[in-house]
Amino acid sequence: MVIHYILLAVFYLTIPFIIYFLVNRYDIFRKTGSIFLAYIIGILAGNVGMIPTDLYNFQETFSGVSVLVAIPLLLFTVKIKALMHTTGPVLKCFLGGLVAVIITVASGYLIWGHMQPDMWKTSGMLVGVYTGGTPNLASIQTALNVAPEHFVLLNTYDMLLSSIYLLFLFTLGKKWFVKWLGKSEQDKLVKAESIKTNNYKLTSYAGSIGMAVLIVVLAAGTSFLFYGEVQMLYVILIITTLSLLLSFVPKMNGNGSSTNAGMYFILVFSVAVASMADISRFQEVAPFLLRYLSWVVFGSLLLHLLWCRIFNLKGDLMMVTSVALICSPPFVPVIAGQINNKNLIVGGLTVGLIGYAIGNYLGITLAWILKII
Repeated sequence: MVIHYILLAVFYLTIPFIIYFLVNRYDIFRKTGSIFLAYIIGILAGNVGMIPTDLYNFQETFSGVSVLVAIPLLLFTVKIKALMHTTGPVLKCFLGGLVAVIITVASGYLIWGHMQPDMWKTSGMLVGVYTGGTPNLASIQTALNVAPEHFVLLNTYDMLLSSIYLLFLFTLGKKWFVKWLGKSEQDKLVKAESIKTNNYKLTSYAGSIGMAVLIVVLAAGTSFLFYGEVQMLYVILIITTLSLLLSFVPKMNGNGSSTNAGMYFILVFSVAVASMADISRFQEVAPFLLRYLSWVVFGSLLLHLLWCRIFNLKGDLMMVTSVALICSPPFVPVIAGQINNKNLIVGGLTVGLIGYAIGNYLGITLAWILKII
């Protein structure tokens, strides 16, 4: 039995390196994306009889620990101070995107919330993923104890709709939005503080991971002290808060390797949680979930457009901010290149990282509010 635990742990920890190799070596895998590959590999491993069924508790623990370690690693480099250097239009556009997501998630819950038990949890996860990204989706899934099958299905729908959303922006959207809202004057955009990513030594990774593990242990330990058990909601919020406080420490904030390490653990989590998903149960989930996500993605885009029209915010700024929220910061340089305004990259990355930072709070808070309603 012990050897099974060891082999499964080695499998989970090794697969991300294979994924990195494939993504960096072959265009087809680069276009597919590392997260998608992680889910495919995990689902296959979990549904072909490769993993013994009696290891489910170990899989659940391993995936949970992985995402807990990933959270601080991703938040250490968040540029909270950069918010003060970001121009007013960027902040207004960011606020509009947040409001649009919250309104569409809440209204969608009122429409479809009665169609499945615990839809308030789904709503909280949607706020997390569409204000931050997959790490927030994973964090809230862990905090609210959402079934792995449901998590994987939501993430699959999200990838599908996000692809359609990006395709629209890259083709018709970039023309329409600039035509309707106008284009930013590049010299008036204030550049926020850039992220330092020049230190990638092994000791740098070890230091970041060590600090992340220490934060997780501290959060779990105080949870045992106060509650007598690991209260995941408490643990997630404590980890998020401590990590953001440490982001003010220059040595931690300037260590770009922590972001890479964080994404590695997100891949570990993705493989692990996908391997727990029983694809035979996917048929139990009604297609209304796809309609709910479509409502949020494209409804929030429309509301964001109206917000920008009211406050006279430019079309290229709106697209960069929207992509940072809906698709996550890594897509910001892509859309900035498409609209030929790379001066927006730093502002887009900044608001996207702030979305990472507040996504857990917003998602969990709205989830509990909707549960009460």
